[in-house]
Amino acid sequence: MPTPTVEDYMLAIYSFEYEKTEVIAARLAERLDVSPPTVSATIDRMVRDGYVQVDPNHAIRLTASGSEMSEKIARRHRLIERWLADALGLEWSAIHEEADRLEHAISDVLEDRISESLGHPETCPHGNPIPGNVRTWSREGLVELSELALMQNAEIIRISELIEEELDLLEYLQSHQLVPGIMLLTRDRTPNGTVVVEIDGQIVPVDNSVSSYIWVRPT
Repeated sequence: MPTPTVEDYMLAIYSFEYEKTEVIAARLAERLDVSPPTVSATIDRMVRDGYVQVDPNHAIRLTASGSEMSEKIARRHRLIERWLADALGLEWSAIHEEADRLEHAISDVLEDRISESLGHPETCPHGNPIPGNVRTWSREGLVELSELALMQNAEIIRISELIEEELDLLEYLQSHQLVPGIMLLTRDRTPNGTVVVEIDGQIVPVDNSVSSYIWVRPT
């Protein structure tokens, strides 16, 4: 079985691949807050164990067995997030960090009981699909907030996992209601790319470095 460290790498690579972002060592080092030599050593072990491949351009990809294992880790992580939010009332912005700590410890039996007790939810509180529970959820028709036309109504559907490590940013999104299930209207777009949206009568600027991680469904 992979170590907790390798599981963290797998979840990070899985998240990058889901967002169609090329996985390279520098991105992993930044996301996991470790040094490049540490990433290189861990990736070498993961190649040895058959979880990833590294192509001639140094891009890192999950193998078939790595994908299967990563999907299980993603399921466990997102179920724990849902449990922390729904059953324990933990702050939306804090659940990712807590789930990171717990995901390595629970058994398959407890994982299934959590899912059952919550009614087998399809998504985590950030709106990302829970592998094994998806029935009707689809990313079809979703666009980045940065691509939404002016004066367009839309519903926030999900927040990319690629920014879930940034607690200050998650707290900003939560405090300004930039969370799944919220309806918004695009009011303006500034020359530097900031999208200005209206939520419940409040004007909220969303920087262009953030708006591409917020996925919405136009209505």
